[in-house]
Amino acid sequence: MGSAVRFRPKAFEVFARETGAKEWSMADKKKGPVEKIALQCTECKRKNYTTEKNRRNTPGKLELNKYCPFDRKHTLHRETKIK
Repeated sequence: MGSAVRFRPKAFEVFARETGAKEWSMADKKKGPVEKIALQCTECKRKNYTTEKNRRNTPGKLELNKYCPFDRKHTLHRETKIK
């Protein structure tokens, strides 16, 4: 079998020249327009939902009325970052 050859995309060589990186991983990709967000209840402060948001179409914070299972009613949920 011999030594394993690792696949490197062509874009990595450009990325490596610019940043000095020696290894490639999926985390090195550039951010796209779609990001994952969490929706936090404004009353109980718990993160009940996760979704995706297109930054180009909705640049501001997302606010939706969703059902909160802890309060057992519909409440306003605001966008927060996923940690």
